[in-house]
Amino acid sequence: MMKTETGTIPAPLKLIPLLLMMSLLLTACSSVPSSAPSPAPESYDSETAIKNEDVYAHQQDFYTNQILNGKTEITPELMLFFHDYFSKNGNELRLLPEFAFGKAPAWDDLSQYIIFNAYEDFVDGSISEEKFDRQITRFFWPVIYTQKDGTGLIYENGKYTIRYGSDAHGWAIYELTGLKNKGKTERGPDKWEATIRGYFFAELDSDPAEEGYSENGKAVWTEMKKAENKGLTFWQVQNSLILKNPGSILELGCEWTIEFAVNDPEGDIHFTYMSCSRSPKDEQAPPQQVPGDIYLFQQYPSGYEFIKTVCDLRGEAAITNELREKFNLFARDHRWCYMPDMDGYESFFDTGRSYANSLGYSNFADAVFYALSYLRFPEKVSAPTVQSTIAALFVAKDGVHQPMPHQTYGKTANYADGYYSPWPEGTPDFDRMFFLLTGLKVEEQESGEVYITVQATEYYFAHPSYIPGENEKWLAEKAKELDLSDMEAAAKLIAENKMDGIKGAKEYETTLVYMMKNTVPVDYAPRVVFSRSRSIE
Repeated sequence: MMKTETGTIPAPLKLIPLLLMMSLLLTACSSVPSSAPSPAPESYDSETAIKNEDVYAHQQDFYTNQILNGKTEITPELMLFFHDYFSKNGNELRLLPEFAFGKAPAWDDLSQYIIFNAYEDFVDGSISEEKFDRQITRFFWPVIYTQKDGTGLIYENGKYTIRYGSDAHGWAIYELTGLKNKGKTERGPDKWEATIRGYFFAELDSDPAEEGYSENGKAVWTEMKKAENKGLTFWQVQNSLILKNPGSILELGCEWTIEFAVNDPEGDIHFTYMSCSRSPKDEQAPPQQVPGDIYLFQQYPSGYEFIKTVCDLRGEAAITNELREKFNLFARDHRWCYMPDMDGYESFFDTGRSYANSLGYSNFADAVFYALSYLRFPEKVSAPTVQSTIAALFVAKDGVHQPMPHQTYGKTANYADGYYSPWPEGTPDFDRMFFLLTGLKVEEQESGEVYITVQATEYYFAHPSYIPGENEKWLAEKAKELDLSDMEAAAKLIAENKMDGIKGAKEYETTLVYMMKNTVPVDYAPRVVFSRSRSIE
């Protein structure tokens, strides 16, 4: 017992003031001002950041903080959610057309956007009117439009068909810099406004074997050399920049301001857009495509069939009869005999040892001839169409297809008044050319790009009206044994790899690249990174 002036305090009670004081001190020490930012995650890994079977990193945080509580504070988790959403839906924001609230985007912009973002609904290059309408509703707040043709789509008999191939090269990372909650919409969900910065990369920036990186690609490779990034991949270092003020390291490509609603936030979350503006307006190029003149960039089904067969293979692939058959059709359709030697689009500005170079022209002479051949030698083709066709077929390693020189290339192509026309000389009978696939290697990058390196041998059999050579005599004998026409016999022998005993004309090694993610299946035209050929003596 302890005595005081007022009496004696029981022993247990004398501890209460002390405990109360300690409790207050501990509470004060553990309190954090409500304005303090959330600590940044130690590292960004979209796989470990996804929880509760969410589709995107920190989706549950987005649902709790933004959807339920309407918060607009920019936290690391919120930044990573937006980056993951727009990275996994790579064409959704990058290709979003500008339009004002209550207005529809321009028809060509709208239809082109659906081509790139609704690939799962396209069958053999076409989409039904019903599915097209559903995709419009999915991406855009109610808009009124009229079914019609456009530069990208043909509308006929209740469906839309893609006119020609196009491609959105490269990718971006996304930095959320502002978010506003603008209240309820008449349809229920909240209306949000976000400001997002995009930093663009060229499609080969992640390849360690390349040298022509974009400025942002170079910046990431420089960051990888730092001690704190030792052992990290290109993609890990790139994504880590999102929380490190990326504008201090990377070149800003574009800034978007978008208004949108959020659908199914607890499940297959997706945004529906009400408006979009961008600045600078001309920084991010639209998908590369051929102008809508009478000479449209053609797609050949053989290309799609070959890639569809190859796309699931990896490494040094075993070559089957099916692969040989499909590659032969692919190479014949795509005029492999005129495939120019090149190492990226940039190499066309150089000179080499080709016939065109001996006449004083750059390698663009070979590229122009190949483009005319690919377009089946029309009487004349506009300069923009030739430029766009070359850009669509051949990859620029630095991501930029610089304007090509337009001129007459003697013995190759005429040029006058803005149009190219074939040089007035004959070409081989392409129906009598065959290509034997002798090597195949398939490699997939983390970005989803698939590199396909093919090795092939070219064979040519002259028409029976010519004096037969050794190859023609050999084929005539085989055709008789098989009871087939000479061309049917050649196709069968190519597929079965039974070309022993005759001489090929040329050998090729060519590397193609395809983006298998977020790509319209019909858009499998050859996109060439590298090609070399040699004549067989």
